[in-house]
Amino acid sequence: RLFKFALCLILNAPCDRMSVSEAPSSHEPTAPSVLLSSGEHAEAAARFKAKGTSLLQEGQLTPARQAYALAVKQAILARHAAYVEHTKEAARIRAEAEQRQPTSEQSNEGEDIEETRASRPGDEHNELLLASYTNLALCWLREATAAREAGQHVREQHEKAAMAAQACDRALAIDPNCVKALYRRGCALHMVNDLAAARSDLQAVLRLDPGNAAAARELAAVNASARHTDAALRNSLAKMFA
Repeated sequence: RLFKFALCLILNAPCDRMSVSEAPSSHEPTAPSVLLSSGEHAEAAARFKAKGTSLLQEGQLTPARQAYALAVKQAILARHAAYVEHTKEAARIRAEAEQRQPTSEQSNEGEDIEETRASRPGDEHNELLLASYTNLALCWLREATAAREAGQHVREQHEKAAMAAQACDRALAIDPNCVKALYRRGCALHMVNDLAAARSDLQAVLRLDPGNAAAARELAAVNASARHTDAALRNSLAKMFA
């Protein structure tokens, strides 16, 4: 609670008007409650994202991850608020049209305006949400790497890597061709030994960005892990039937 209150003070976020609780493990608010406008939620998301980036550059992984989680939540609320605002605006336009008792031609024109205004209200905040998810994934991935280097239990390493993969799943639901999300999910899946899925993601990165050296190195590491696993399996079978 103290950390969250401090974040509010640092970011000048109105704690009494918006929720600053961390997003749950799914990174989605369970029951969005729009207390601000879509623009205000987007501004809050941008502030949390900027703070997360600053903390990440300082090497403060957990606070950075928490800030990015808050950015995700506020960006989701911005999309939800945009949908609510669009719905209200559409209702107002219809009400005004009914009061004017328009002709059939005028009525159709109003419907065209409503449809072209925003076919998917809230999509204007997708870029911010996408960046927040990929940065959240980066934090989890670095925490997983730090856990491995510190010799922590494999289960803890895998849990953090799984959270990174989950954040990438969310990002890829927004943009299936997001190179950062595909690469980071590939790295996370490698850490949990899901080698086939990791290889698939990394190959997708190289199709989209053939010159991506990091993806090429990670793919080579995945293939090496696969060869090592196959060799270990063959040795085990040989001993079993010797």
